[in-house]
This record gives sequence, structure tokens and C-alpha cells, in this order.
Amino acid sequence: MTPALVLAAGASQRFGYGNKLLAPLAGQACIVGTLQSLRDAGIRRIHLVCRSRHDRVARTARRWSAGRRSLRIVATRTRAGSMSESLRVGVASLPDRCSAALICMGDMPALPPALVRRVLRAARPPLDYVRPVCGGRPGHPVHVSERLFGALTRLEGDTGARSVLAGVAVSRRRLLAAGPDCLNDIDTPAALRRARRGTPPDPRSARRAA
Repeated sequence: MTPALVLAAGASQRFGYGNKLLAPLAGQACIVGTLQSLRDAGIRRIHLVCRSRHDRVARTARRWSAGRRSLRIVATRTRAGSMSESLRVGVASLPDRCSAALICMGDMPALPPALVRRVLRAARPPLDYVRPVCGGRPGHPVHVSERLFGALTRLEGDTGARSVLAGVAVSRRRLLAAGPDCLNDIDTPAALRRARRGTPPDPRSARRAA
């Protein structure tokens, strides 16, 4: 079973106040919506990368998991982990025999379980990664094979997996045409308001971090 790496250690700088992952949406914190979407898709092992094992995001996730062993929380060394540090920590937490992982952003509470299952079904050897795209914009989640783990753990600075994915041969990657839900993150208060109204994001202006 492919585990999910949920990146939730960012500083929420564009959100402007508080932590976007704790913002309420549909009666629950955004991070809970993301975790539940993955569970509904059949993901049975989630590695959640937080700023600290004891911060509010981690505590909220533990309450949601209700003690299930399916959730593992790992922490970055810095208070506001960069994207590269989050990826390094997340990949390093995977079991030794793990052959692939599903990378997901923590601020995607409306992620459709059907999209997650579609990405998983498309991930077949010899593909190194599978990624949904909408309007030419790369989205999430991203399925990566173990062949990319080494490169992901060598990333530096506030950069995501994009540079690693760009080096993969066309024959070893697959891009899935998807709807705007693959771009639907909660980066700003405006994005949260749109999500509460049920308004999809505009692919032309969507920004993806990894």
C-alpha cells in the first residue's frame, strides 16, 4: 500500500493570520479535511510533516486519527520548515522497503478521493511519477517512485519537487488531465472564502509549491 506524505510544516505566510491548516472549513480544520480525503481514497498510511510533533496541527491530526497507527507525525528541525526540508524529512520517514509515495499538500481539504485513486491507478512501472494537471498547471497529489527518493532528500532551500520532476524522461512520467480540484489549496484568506462558497480555483492564477 502506497503511503502518503502530507506536507504541513509551512509558515502560512500568504495566509496572513493564524495557521491556514487550522482554519475551519465545512465544520472541521483544513488539515483534517485533507487527511480525511486521503483516508476516504483508501490510503492507509499517512506521514504528516509538521513544524513540531507537539504543535496545534499535530495535536489536531492526532485527535482526528483517534489513536490509529495509520498516522505518523514527523517534524522538521526548523520552526517553519522549508518545502525542501519538509520533503527531506518526509521521505526519510518512509519504511526502507517503500517503493513509492504519494506527495500531498496539507492545505487541500477539498481534494477529491476519486482523483487520489485515479493517480494511484495510473502509477505503473516504469513510471517515475504521475501528476494531475489542470489548464497546464501542475497539481496534487503526486505519485513518486522510490527512484526519485534520493534526489528529493538532496533538495535545498525553499524549493519543492518540481526541479526533480523536471529531470524525469518523458517516457517515465505521466500527466493526468484533471479538474481544478487538483489545484484547490488554501493559501490565502481569499482562497478560503472561495472554498467556503464552493467556487473552484482559476487554473490561470493557481500557484503550486511543489
